[in-house]
Amino acid sequence: MPTAGVLKQGCYSVYGLFFNSGGLLVEFNAAPFKNFNIGISYSGKGVIGEGTIKGQGLPGFNARFRIIDESLSFPAILIGASTQGKGEFLWQGKRFQTHSAGLFASASKEFKWTLGNLAIHGGMNYSFEPLPPVRFINFYGGFEQSFAKTLAVNVEINSTLDDKSMKRKGLVNAAFRWSFYPGFTLEFILRDLLSNQQNSNGFHRSFGLEFINSF
Repeated sequence: MPTAGVLKQGCYSVYGLFFNSGGLLVEFNAAPFKNFNIGISYSGKGVIGEGTIKGQGLPGFNARFRIIDESLSFPAILIGASTQGKGEFLWQGKRFQTHSAGLFASASKEFKWTLGNLAIHGGMNYSFEPLPPVRFINFYGGFEQSFAKTLAVNVEINSTLDDKSMKRKGLVNAAFRWSFYPGFTLEFILRDLLSNQQNSNGFHRSFGLEFINSF
């Protein structure tokens, strides 16, 4: 789920995520102006392996604008929109395994202590993927703890109030991130740790690679 973080002006990022069923998500974001990011993404399953590749249909779009920068006593506040969900695109239900954020507002605050930097995140969103009768405002939160400037652990709780397909409400996700070279970050992701999604056979394991540079 989105945080209040943004790329610095004049920078761009390229992100690749490998997930179950041979899936691949590719995302490009850029920061043409201060505190404003815009990007496009596309995913498909069967990209890795054999058989037919099935794409998600229309590309995902996202835009975000940080309206308040973080200060010593106040968090950063960001608003935005994203149509890119996570996991497989399920053509039968015309949705992703995890709904896209849709319209969202996020807040983030960072603290320094002996173990490194601790960032607390939270927000609300309104996805357009659920049918109108079951659309609800959804809430999420999480934290990121960094170590030695190259390692980080992320934990996220997504309440999934807008997803009637869940066996039990709530997604708990985690990730381990390693910045192994300037501009490059590798992450190992564990999604749905409590196996609350329908037809779940345990949590999902995936890998991501991010590259950030300036124009």
